[in-house]
Amino acid sequence: MLRNTWNFTGYITSDSGAVEDIYAKHHYLNSTAAAGVAAAVKAGCDIDSSLDKGHASTGSPYTWSLKDALDQKLITDSDVDKLLSRSLRM
Repeated sequence: MLRNTWNFTGYITSDSGAVEDIYAKHHYLNSTAAAGVAAAVKAGCDIDSSLDKGHASTGSPYTWSLKDALDQKLITDSDVDKLLSRSLRM
């Protein structure tokens, strides 16, 4: 991952709705929401947001589907610890 190549220590965020696009619009590997979220986490995306539910929306695909990805063992607690650590450091 480029994060390691460049010694980047910050966080990586998606454009609004980009993680949701993985499974809802692009049908990446015909994935479910949990699989799409897992793909984004594994790719190094620390923060996601969504405008799909309107400007008053709270949360993101991570809020909605991260637990499912964990329950289905698509990601590990260690994966979540890494993204939380980078996000909270900001």
